[in-house]
Amino acid sequence: MKYNFLLLSIFLLYSCIQHKSKQESLSTNIHTKTKEESLQNGIVHTDSIFKKYEYKTITIRDVTPKLYHQHKIVLNLYKKGSHHLYQKITHSFYSMTSYKPKVFDFNFDGLEDFALEEDNTINTGLVHGFYMQKKNGLFIRSDFPFSFIPSKIDYDKQTLTVYNILGCCKIHRAVYQLKDKKWEQIESVVEEMETSSD
Repeated sequence: MKYNFLLLSIFLLYSCIQHKSKQESLSTNIHTKTKEESLQNGIVHTDSIFKKYEYKTITIRDVTPKLYHQHKIVLNLYKKGSHHLYQKITHSFYSMTSYKPKVFDFNFDGLEDFALEEDNTINTGLVHGFYMQKKNGLFIRSDFPFSFIPSKIDYDKQTLTVYNILGCCKIHRAVYQLKDKKWEQIESVVEEMETSSD
């Protein structure tokens, strides 16, 4: 009887050790997978909002301990109907509400351009990076005179109207006009935000 009890105790002890070892192994695998997924989440969006292109976006998130993390998004462009990569664009950002490019003809040359979010702050709003399409179909990062998506685009006058937040209580409205392939600010107005009396 004592011998059987001893065997049973050894078997239970061995089972506990094996179970713990499996748990530790599973925990390690889960931790590694989570870290990999946080570094590269894979394809997060596929769309064909461009007339000539389709795209896929891949996020690469910085998980190292920092006060302010700068992440990256990889934009893979394909010509419609083709599986061959046409252009790969790496875009850095701090905070995004959407991975979807905002496609417009920002510089009035008849070609589609796009903007990607870079940051979303309380004091300024959504900040973007702009990419302009060249005649050869490739996109390059542009030094735009502003970082905000235009609220109004006037193709006849070739003007862009931009609104952005200033601090807690003001709004800045600026109008830019393209003259001789150069941007000129032709209007700048700072207004108080309208607050509800209720």
